[in-house]
Formats: sequence, C-alpha cells, structure tokens
Amino acid sequence: MTDVDDPSRRRVLVVTDSAAPRVDGIASSTGSMIRGLVEQKCAVAVIAPGRRRGGGTDALGAVRWDVRSIRTPVDGYPLSLASAAWIARRIREFEPDVISVQTIGPLGVAALRAADRTRTPVALSWHTDFEAYVEKYPLGWLFALPAALSVDDGHGRPSRREILSAVARREPHAFRKILTRGAGTADLLIVPSEKTAQYTDLLNIEAPVFVLPTGVEASEIGGETLPDDVRESVEGRPRGSRIVYVGRMSREKGIDFLMDAFGHVLTRRGDATLILVGPCKDRATGLRLDAARARFGPNLVVTGGVHRGALLDLYRRVDVFATASLTETQGIAAWEASLAGLPVVARDDALRGETPEVFEERQAGFHEPRGFGDGILRTLEREDPRAAGPRDHVGLPAAERARLFLEAVDLRSAADGGAPWVCPEGVWRPADRSVDPDTV
Repeated sequence: MTDVDDPSRRRVLVVTDSAAPRVDGIASSTGSMIRGLVEQKCAVAVIAPGRRRGGGTDALGAVRWDVRSIRTPVDGYPLSLASAAWIARRIREFEPDVISVQTIGPLGVAALRAADRTRTPVALSWHTDFEAYVEKYPLGWLFALPAALSVDDGHGRPSRREILSAVARREPHAFRKILTRGAGTADLLIVPSEKTAQYTDLLNIEAPVFVLPTGVEASEIGGETLPDDVRESVEGRPRGSRIVYVGRMSREKGIDFLMDAFGHVLTRRGDATLILVGPCKDRATGLRLDAARARFGPNLVVTGGVHRGALLDLYRRVDVFATASLTETQGIAAWEASLAGLPVVARDDALRGETPEVFEERQAGFHEPRGFGDGILRTLEREDPRAAGPRDHVGLPAAERARLFLEAVDLRSAADGGAPWVCPEGVWRPADRSVDPDTV
C-alpha cells in the first residue's frame, strides 16, 4: 500500500484552472495549498491544466491528473475542458474527504457539479477579480459562461436567453448573478482578503466565507540567481533609483497608469529606471510596451519573465516595488517584495491594514498618475527605504494555512444545517452581514 492509499490520512482533491509554470495568483496559491496539505500529511490529488491528458505522481507525492488545455486570447489563460462525469469518476477513484476548487473556471465549475453529484464536501477559493476581465477583454465573458452553465436545475440554473442577454449587456449586475449561481453549490468559500470577502458578500452567496490569505516563504522566491542578461540590465542602471514591477503585463494590471506615473518621476529624477519583470501574452499590452520603450529609452527595462526562485535576488538589487493594479485580491507580488524588505508603493489602498506586517509603511491610495509618481519619489528619497528588513516568511506558512483550511472544513461539515455555526477566527457568518437584495 502506498502513502496515498493509507486510509488513516485525510484525503483532499485539488482542482485548479491555473498551475505552475503559469505566473498568476491562482497558480501561486494552488502551489502553496498543495505543499501545505502534503506537509500536513494529507493524501493529495490534483486535477490541473496540462499539455496533454495524463496521470502520474508529482515530486511532492501528489496524484496528478492533467487535462489538455489550450491558450486563450484572454492574457494566455489556459482553457481546459473536462466533463463533470469525468471528474466524478476521479472523485470515486480517489475518494476525497473534501474537494478544494481553486477558482470558478471551466475545471472548477465542472468539479462543483461533480461534487454535487457525488455528495462530496467542496470548498471554493476565490482569487480572481472576474469583473476586471469582463471590462478589459472583449472575450472576458468566456469566464462567466462556465459558471452560468455549471449549476443543475435544482439550483436555479439560468435560461439560455438570460445567459445571452447578460453577455450582450456586459453589465456587472448580470455578471454577478451568473457568478452567484456558479458558486451556489459550494459548502465553504475561501477568500484571500477582506476586500474580496466584501465583494463576494455582494453576491449573497449562502456559503460561509473564510478569509485565509496565501502566505509567502523565502524558500519559494529564493535559492536561484537572475539570468545573466537580466542581472546586467538591472545592474547597468544607477543604484538608488531602480523601480521594479513584477507580474503579468496585461490590461487589468494598470500598466498605462504606471507608465504615466513614471513619466512624472523622470521630471524629478532623470536617473530613475523602471524595470518591468513578467510575461506579456496580451498583444494590446505588448504594443503599449513598445511605445513606452520609444518614449523612455534606456530608463525603461523590460526583461520578460524570470523564474520565481530568482525573485529574491532581483529584489536585493532594486530600491522600490511599484504596482498600479486595482484588481488584486491579495497582491502576492507585493507580499514577496515585502518579504525581501523592499518598500511597496501601490495605487490601490483597499488592502491597507489587512496585513500590517506587509503594508505598514507603504505608500498607497493614489487616484492620479502624478500622485502615484510622488509616492514613488518619497520612497526613493527616504533615508532608510528598507527599514523593515528581510524576513523568513510573510503571512502564514503553507502548512499552517493548510491546517486552518482543514479546520474550517471540519467545522463546516460538523455544523447542523439548522443550528448556528461556530466559526474559527476569520470566518464570516452570512447572518452577520447585511445585504442589499437589489445589488445581486
């Protein structure tokens, strides 16, 4: 009998629509959850996108079922199609105690239906600002359609006319209704921040909401060095004025706003350098980056993506981390920068105060590029910009996060449907929240 077959171990099936080597918050959070569950001695199986359909065991000892995927025009997001029946067969084969669905994508919604059919408890994680994709990408409504089609008739499945009407209008009101129905079968909702919890509260989802951020550990972003060409590009610029953004170069990340802010920085600090690190799979953003290179010349360095294990080496060589995104549900890249002791300047102020160890000193909450640029300048001009110093981890280590996840699942499973639910710290009871029915 293998370790995975040991009946004494908790069994968790993780279903994700994004996984490494793709760079995004879902992939990072999924990797952290899998690692933490393994450290908690759970038997873990994973259904995830792959180049071809197949199975096996990964380096952590988790059973892996890959579903063949294709890259979509929506920032290269993988589209993986598997039927609820196929996932239900994997559920019966693995016999999980709980299913952890990492997002409402095609695989995620198929897993929700399969969990409902097999009567398996399911926890749904919510890492993505779906409305941002709808707003920024003409094909963003593709993200809504799987959710709209995922719910069986007994859960209020919308009609085909309602779906097509919602797509045509592209209105947040209609989009939220579809997301609500897609998440309707979850027993528990896991979100990374109170900001995200407040959004899901608008959807009037019946499942309890557990705020459980993804922690970051030094071992995840360290141990490797930058490629020679990237290191030379960074080191070739003046020290003390190196500004870095790390993340996907895509429409919803506020790249244009960041460029305009950097233009203001250059009027005061002609030696300043903006270093953009991350993949760009969106053609429209790529054209904007080409125009920015012509505008800023050597003051703008675009490196492409680097391996996550080399980020600590990068952060040691730069002076400030800047992000103009308003769509972050947690901002893991900012957490990683803070782990290295790098000061953070953020356009979005919604996450301030949720994690003091990350953002206590950060500049945040800018409505105009000029103000954002001034925040960067103030940070560069501080006598000791790295006052926090490096850390071993920020937030919960993976094993502790997995333990709290399992505790929340146990509490939810043990609750009597007609009795009050005793929640661990961080969990919201829907009855404690006032909801305007007109918002959903």
